[in-house]
Amino acid sequence: MNSSHSDRHTAELHQLQRSIAGLFIYQDILNCEVGLALIDLLQSISAGSQSQGNALICLTAYGRFFRALAARDCSWEEYLIDRLLQAENPFSIQVQSTEIDRLSPALVTAVRQDLQALQIIYNCGRFIPQWVEQFGGVKSKPINWLEHRQADRRSNIAIAFQTNPWDELIGDLARYYQQSGVGIFGKYRALRWQSQLIGISHPDRVRIEDSPPPAAPPGAP
Repeated sequence: MNSSHSDRHTAELHQLQRSIAGLFIYQDILNCEVGLALIDLLQSISAGSQSQGNALICLTAYGRFFRALAARDCSWEEYLIDRLLQAENPFSIQVQSTEIDRLSPALVTAVRQDLQALQIIYNCGRFIPQWVEQFGGVKSKPINWLEHRQADRRSNIAIAFQTNPWDELIGDLARYYQQSGVGIFGKYRALRWQSQLIGISHPDRVRIEDSPPPAAPPGAP
């Protein structure tokens, strides 16, 4: 890899790390197995020279990141959008009961800035194997998870985030939170109580024929 490519990849890596560090409202979006594996991977990539030891560290960290995505059967891009749509933070909670133009201007500005940073983080997926190859001294580019859900499995807002500047979608995001809820209520359509609320990923559909017959009125034969 020539010097210009190396410098460009170094700049992209540093921009990504600054974007992660600079999140205001959506900091918790990476506080999960996949997000923490990504942060650990970026640290291992930027930690040292292209020695054999560093290459092994990078490959191990990349393996954990890849496995975390494989366990959820989705790409990094899909996973980040899902986390964004389920995020529970001051903005997603307040906007469910307050119109966006009545929220604190500082809060709205912080969200717009976070959305710009999250789009940079979103776009990093395609570059990570190149960074592992370059900075880890790996001889061949690692496997990248590039599969995406079919269009009929994606929500309209998820498609919008794949094709538009994210900071311009703050109104769409606010409406999504208002209509779908956040946290466990946004992720699941059915819940059960078992010492705490637990989401049901695949609830059984109730059919009319499964309903019990109405009770006979008192005194009926």
